[in-house]
Amino acid sequence: MRIAPACLASLALLTGASGSALNKKVSNEAKERANAHQANKKHRAAGTVPAAAGTATDPDAQQAVILVEGIYGDRTTKATGVIFDAAGLALTAAHTIEAAPAVIATLADGTPRRARIAARAQCHDLAVVRLSPVPASVRPIPFAPPGSVRVGEPVRALSYALAAAGSATPQLTLTHGTVAAVNVRERFVPLPPISSLIAHQTPLGPVASGSPLLNARGQLIGINTLVGHRREPALPGVEYALSSDYIRARLRQLKPGPNGTLGGWRAARDACHHAHNTLVAAGHTHGSRGIARRPLGSPDPGARGTETAAMVAASTRTRPTVVIIGPGKIGCGYLAPLFAQAGWDVVLAARSDDVARRINAAGAFTARVTGGAHATEVRARAVVVGTAAFEAAVAQADLVATAVGTGSIPGLGIALARALAARPADRSIDVWAVENADIAPVLEAAVREAASARGLTLPRTGFAGAIAWAAVAQGDWRAPGRPEFVGDACRVMHVDATRLVGEAPRLPGVVATPLYREHLWAKRMVFSAGHALFAYLGLQRGHRFVDEAARDLRLRRRVRRALMAARGAVLRDHPALEGELSVSVDWALERYANADLRDPLTRVARDPIRKLHVEGPLVGAARLGQRRRGRGPVAFAEGIAAALAHADPGDAQARRLAQRLAREPAAAVLRDVTLLHANDPLARDVLRAYHGAARPHAALATAA
Repeated sequence: MRIAPACLASLALLTGASGSALNKKVSNEAKERANAHQANKKHRAAGTVPAAAGTATDPDAQQAVILVEGIYGDRTTKATGVIFDAAGLALTAAHTIEAAPAVIATLADGTPRRARIAARAQCHDLAVVRLSPVPASVRPIPFAPPGSVRVGEPVRALSYALAAAGSATPQLTLTHGTVAAVNVRERFVPLPPISSLIAHQTPLGPVASGSPLLNARGQLIGINTLVGHRREPALPGVEYALSSDYIRARLRQLKPGPNGTLGGWRAARDACHHAHNTLVAAGHTHGSRGIARRPLGSPDPGARGTETAAMVAASTRTRPTVVIIGPGKIGCGYLAPLFAQAGWDVVLAARSDDVARRINAAGAFTARVTGGAHATEVRARAVVVGTAAFEAAVAQADLVATAVGTGSIPGLGIALARALAARPADRSIDVWAVENADIAPVLEAAVREAASARGLTLPRTGFAGAIAWAAVAQGDWRAPGRPEFVGDACRVMHVDATRLVGEAPRLPGVVATPLYREHLWAKRMVFSAGHALFAYLGLQRGHRFVDEAARDLRLRRRVRRALMAARGAVLRDHPALEGELSVSVDWALERYANADLRDPLTRVARDPIRKLHVEGPLVGAARLGQRRRGRGPVAFAEGIAAALAHADPGDAQARRLAQRLAREPAAAVLRDVTLLHANDPLARDVLRAYHGAARPHAALATAA
């Protein structure tokens, strides 16, 4: 599975639009989203809004969406379809009209049309139908540009809902969600695995099979497939759409046939004919009296032989278990819901007895993704690191992940060594160090040294770094009760494939890559650099939250120029990252501006000495830009100066800087902290910015 290069990127932003156009566009889109959110608040509680409530692009898209009905002798099946060609051709789900004696397509204005199946790709449950007579006024749905779908991108689905009581006409419904992953491979039993899928978190009803999945511009990015059907693995809250790139390629294979049919898909039809008929015979059709399909995961009485046995075996299979060390924002706001939604049991390992007691007393917590009503209740139990319960949990686990912060990693050595040694010698395991640094080798050294010193024998263990791209700004276990952890929609993680001893589990948005270190470096030099610049410069300009600073147009332009310089240098060193998430500047700017997170600037600005490290997100990124142009962007020098001057009485590193700057020249402190010497052009720019800014260090040093 290859993860798309951006989480909340706008396609126009990636084409190199001017800075002023970008800011104007972002501002307008933010207003649109805010207005839509207020207008549709009551509908979002149910996960849907009326189609008419969408953006200005929706009317054209709505006109292209059709209700497709298969007319059988004893029932009528329903699906959604979308017109993609002016000749009256539409895409829809094949399984709902398979072998139907007659097919009726109803346009958005209620006008019925006869429809004939022109082509079928049964392995992918895709059908092309030809409408007669051809709708004269309907504008075909436009396809999105190839390769333009981004993980975390906001998407919409237009689909028909079953007729409500007293209504004769199904209602066209608009639902909102986000892209979870692209190029996903999934199996819908009994069909063979399907590739080129988009996984997304958009609420869909029973008639949504065949419905269009649209980007923010009303362009087709996929066709929702086999909604509600059993899939392997089953991921609650995740739906799948055949990508428009795949569909476009398949449509090019078609050629005119007799009687209005289209040839070119016969091989795909014949290969899956029997499996597709089994699917239809099993009752996966959407009838006029409701959903004629079995509950998800339940045995299929219409299937025979090995399929039924496989379903029974799946229903009795033991759930895998993950032990997450560190029940903080990333641990509970991203990792725990990721595994819980994939059907894993979650054990949270805390270093505090109080936190473990609160987790066990609560029994569950909520993880909410911004930008919609999507929330997950995560059930978990807690153990305390270093106890017998912790050792027992790790001994039985299928995976261990840490999310404790880089400074706490070495302290896990003894506890984790003892726990791993309690496992059977022949039961290997991987430990993911989910941190913003390549800390896995440090963790491995601490564990192996502890084991060696105590004569412990470890099973075959992989220690792999992992980069979690989700931003989780709210949630903790400080008070009793069930907390809510709030994070953005970027559910993506890169895992170091070179250090795994087993195969990485299939999880939405998780990709094992040999380019882990390149992604990590790029994240620090681009995304983390921008985060730090907005934090320190935003505080100087009187802002309190990251989104406020990111919407400051003057500051946004300065930060963007700096990040583009760093991005260019990263790509020259690592051209394989071209088009990837880790080097997308405008995706990063969109994420910073997420007002739902309300991420305090003081939180991001914490530990300025660490951020001023020579390879950190400020000095490291500035040097990259300096290497490219001979002199780094001014924003980096200003950001370094602002970090040096950062005043926060509650931050130990800020107090330490204040004390030194109160008694030593700024140039000496800068040299010791960043290794920038006074004759370095970057150091001169930093000192000029530092001496030109207000410096509250005297009061802070006195308070310290």
